[in-house]
Amino acid sequence: MKMFLLFVVFFSSFSIQANCPLEIRPQDVSVKWLAYKTPKKVAVQGEFKKFSFSAAKSDDVIGSLAGATFSIDSTSVSTGNPDRDRKIVSNFFTENGKAVKISGAFAVKDKTSVTAHLKLQEVSKEVRFNLENKGTSLVLTADINVLDFSLKDNLSRINLACKALHEGVTWPDVRIIIEVSGQKSCK
Repeated sequence: MKMFLLFVVFFSSFSIQANCPLEIRPQDVSVKWLAYKTPKKVAVQGEFKKFSFSAAKSDDVIGSLAGATFSIDSTSVSTGNPDRDRKIVSNFFTENGKAVKISGAFAVKDKTSVTAHLKLQEVSKEVRFNLENKGTSLVLTADINVLDFSLKDNLSRINLACKALHEGVTWPDVRIIIEVSGQKSCK
């Protein structure tokens, strides 16, 4: 009888584990960035507070990321400095009175990198992200040049608005850092 109970417990726990895929929820994702100013290329860190993120459940966090889609509210910039945030939104992330649109979808290439089909305004580019796998979480990093997304006028506007603070130099390079955590979804 004891052997039978051990058998039942063992296989019950196995079947429970098998039905616990990993799920990435929007609240388990952060989208941060580093932009650069001054001739010394001093970093300014910020993040987007509002975005949508949709991913399928999978056995691991990398599998969940495959095909995941996102859309970012570019006016939700947060750098810890409200005056700076307003200046960035009005001079860089607004074009013709409308927010710059940011969206995309991920594709998994291998265990060390993924790509995102990134769209800013009407320009789409494939961006390679380096991948740091931490088990049930990932850190994705990529470097982009905003000029590749036809944002030259936006860069000129923010450079002019911040000319003194930036010592006349606002760099087109931006590092994107996306942190993703997966949660077991047992049913």
